Amino acid sequence: MARDRDIFPNYKAPTPTIDASDAAEKARTRAMSKANAASRPATFLEQVENQIAKTKTSISNLENTAAELGAINPDAMKKFKGESNTEFNKRVTAAYKAQEQPTLTDEQVAQGFTVQFVRTGAGGKGEYRIIRPLVYTPASGGTLVSDDNNNNNNNNNNNNGNGNTNNITLVSTEKDEYGNIVGVYSDGTTKILVPSGNKYKSTVDEDAYSILENTFKDFGLEELVPEIKKFMEAGLGSNQAAVELRKTSAYITRFKGNETRRASGLNVLSEAEYLALEDSYSQTLRAYGLQNYFGIDRKIKTSAMADIIGNDISAVEFKDRIDTVVTRVNNSDPAIKNTLNAFYNITDTDLVKYFLNPKENLPKLQEKVTSAEIGAAALGQGLVTDVARATALAQLGVTKERAQEGYQAISGVLPTTTKLGQIYDEEGINYTQGTAEEEVFKQLESAKRKRLKLAEKEIGSFSGTSGLSRGALGSGKSSAF
Repeated sequence: MARDRDIFPNYKAPTPTIDASDAAEKARTRAMSKANAASRPATFLEQVENQIAKTKTSISNLENTAAELGAINPDAMKKFKGESNTEFNKRVTAAYKAQEQPTLTDEQVAQGFTVQFVRTGAGGKGEYRIIRPLVYTPASGGTLVSDDNNNNNNNNNNNNGNGNTNNITLVSTEKDEYGNIVGVYSDGTTKILVPSGNKYKSTVDEDAYSILENTFKDFGLEELVPEIKKFMEAGLGSNQAAVELRKTSAYITRFKGNETRRASGLNVLSEAEYLALEDSYSQTLRAYGLQNYFGIDRKIKTSAMADIIGNDISAVEFKDRIDTVVTRVNNSDPAIKNTLNAFYNITDTDLVKYFLNPKENLPKLQEKVTSAEIGAAALGQGLVTDVARATALAQLGVTKERAQEGYQAISGVLPTTTKLGQIYDEEGINYTQGTAEEEVFKQLESAKRKRLKLAEKEIGSFSGTSGLSRGALGSGKSSAF
């Protein structure tokens, strides 16, 4: 379609006219939108941002207040969030240095007294002190307290050049973080005057040691307490102490399950995981009435559990093993225990020990129990059994309940099938216990046909109802029949 400018080269589009009323309406609409935006409720995000801004302001105000309070009383200062110890100590020292300094008298100034900031303990604490000059004679003629040993040690360093030795005086005494009585001398040096005898870094460490000792005993780790004590006395940090602790014979003995795991190429457990596994074992034994199975002595118990932990038996597997031996063997029909003994020569002197033997994997143990249950079910019906036959059925998935039901049905028809098999021996129809097991448990049609053929022979010979009818091996209770 041709455009106007193509048809009329001199064509100019008309300038649109704006109605004054339209412009006013648009302006009014924009103003209303702004007003609505200003008056609308804040979105959740905006509320959160506003709250964050207020919180930051509050924190800033609190920190300013804390700094102001620190200038008044540095002892009350607290660390800011995210502030390191070094940064905090510097801030504390700055606050102490900001305190008012003592004023020297004209006489003190003339005699060479000075004002110095002296550290008085850990954490950046300190104070301003008036320090006497190296050579000072009191106006009263009194004698200054001094430390002879300290003076003797510093004679060579404090010669005034005229052959005279300066007197270094003891300014004050204080107790440091170790509990030692420390002398502060006029030259700014310090010396321990009365040792505290405290082997720990501080009284805080001493209290921490007591707490740690009690905690270790609660967790049955009392044999590690002397090792921890040595590390704390040596001033080792927690990380270094942990490394050194794991090298000690006491630690290796306590967590010897980890040594077995390491030797087997398994990952070692953390101390927390190791102790949790021990607790889980204990809870399982308690639940099955075997709380004293490993004895009552804690060291003997932990040593026995170390063998289990070292062989990577989880808490779940441990429970399954205990449940298998207690529920399915010890607390069941004695015939099952007898059959287990007959099949595998497993005596009942310590069945739990046998089932906790890591050399016997759990699935194989459970298979042995199932085989014993199947064999006991056969023997209970006066039938024959052996380990190979019972194991084959167990591997087929036959359970204890299914075995009991199946062998009951087999015992009901087997006398008849055996008798008829003898009668019709010339036709080669043999239906034995093995044939019945094939029909009942393996559901083989060939075995079923043998039974039905004997039934037909019986009907033909005696013109009656056969005891080997189609429902002879089943009552509808199991699809296996």
